[in-house]
Amino acid sequence: MEWRQTCMPFLIFLFLVLVNEVRSQGGNTVFDIRQFGAGWSIRQQQGEDTIHTLSCQIDSHALEDAFSNACNVVGGRNQILVPEGTFMVTSAVFDGPCKGLIEFRVDGVIKASAGIVDDDKWVAFRYIDGLVITGEGTFDGFGESAWNLNDFHSA
Repeated sequence: MEWRQTCMPFLIFLFLVLVNEVRSQGGNTVFDIRQFGAGWSIRQQQGEDTIHTLSCQIDSHALEDAFSNACNVVGGRNQILVPEGTFMVTSAVFDGPCKGLIEFRVDGVIKASAGIVDDDKWVAFRYIDGLVITGEGTFDGFGESAWNLNDFHSA
């Protein structure tokens, strides 16, 4: 009887600590932007001549959808994966706060669409606590073509 009175509160405490630890480990899910529609599309037409068309989709919505899904997972570190390849983005805004930690892993190229867009931002991350950007990829915003549009003044 004494054992139960002494150990039971400790066992309950230990159980609650373990449950809390499992909850804090939640998430840890990979959200590959291809699962949200990003990537290349191939169209074939059958007939006298076979036509193959390879076209790039604009992937802004796929990025935003992957982020939105990752941002809404409670706990853990959720990864948005931009795999190898080139993904065209007109404009993408990623707004927090998120319910867990976010890792934005870029292994491919996030490329701005050619031409000037009527927006003051291309890719923006806002209000995301603990955001980590990793990977071997790049953001290609056609920087040189926009340099003459900057409003910085020499000091």
